[in-house]
Amino acid sequence: MGNDEALQIVRALADGVDPRTGEPLDADGPCEDVRVVRALHVAIRHLESALGQRRGLAPPSASSVGAPARTGQPWDQHEDNQLIERHKAGQTIRQLANTHLRSPGAIRARLIKHELM
Repeated sequence: MGNDEALQIVRALADGVDPRTGEPLDADGPCEDVRVVRALHVAIRHLESALGQRRGLAPPSASSVGAPARTGQPWDQHEDNQLIERHKAGQTIRQLANTHLRSPGAIRARLIKHELM
């Protein structure tokens, strides 16, 4: 398997998607754990860097690696409250991820923490 294919698979897992089917991963799976999602984003950065070097490009900057802007940052009470309110109002995981600048896996992990999934 080449780095290109590996990168596609790891990106899908970090986004909470089964790379084989395109369906959302189970809410209780290992890819919903915050530490696993963070590790997947580290792997993404390394794969992108390796691909960039192989193609003679400069390594990607932290802002260009595809990770949401708030990946790895702690949640505060205000953000938690907003997440809970928006979830109860019916926003999808993808909408919540976009709003909070986090991955779908991080959103699911937080909703599980608050016993909302």
